[in-house]
Amino acid sequence: MPGEPFVRIVIINVDPSKDIMESILDVVHLGRAYLTILNTFGTVTMVILHNSLHVVATLTLHEPFTLLCLNGSYLLNNNFNLNFRAIIPPPLSFGIHLSTSRGQAIGGAIGSQVIVDGNVKITLWTFWHPNIYKYILEGNKVAESVVGE
Repeated sequence: MPGEPFVRIVIINVDPSKDIMESILDVVHLGRAYLTILNTFGTVTMVILHNSLHVVATLTLHEPFTLLCLNGSYLLNNNFNLNFRAIIPPPLSFGIHLSTSRGQAIGGAIGSQVIVDGNVKITLWTFWHPNIYKYILEGNKVAESVVGE
């Protein structure tokens, strides 16, 4: 792995009945890389959404859905030296938006699995040694610094 920041574009083809999230995390673990999803295309048959606003912690949906959007990032290691105002996203955070066969749109945070119906293609960035910046509004000026410095 290079010592300088480095980015690579990866395309994943996920086969029917396979879990999209497992496929994405396989890329992370094989390459020991950070990851951001750029684009997805295909259909899924089952999705487990995280539902933090209600008593039920997860919501499982079964139906053929068209993927409208799958977004998120995986930070391989988020153990940074942070100032008290710096906010780093959780290490695993993905969202999804789907369309039903009746044209209804559904979306939310992915709770665990997203099972493929037909083939799904995912385009993502893997990257190493990122510089993570924080921006702080001080008066009417924005201060910028690299997290950990």
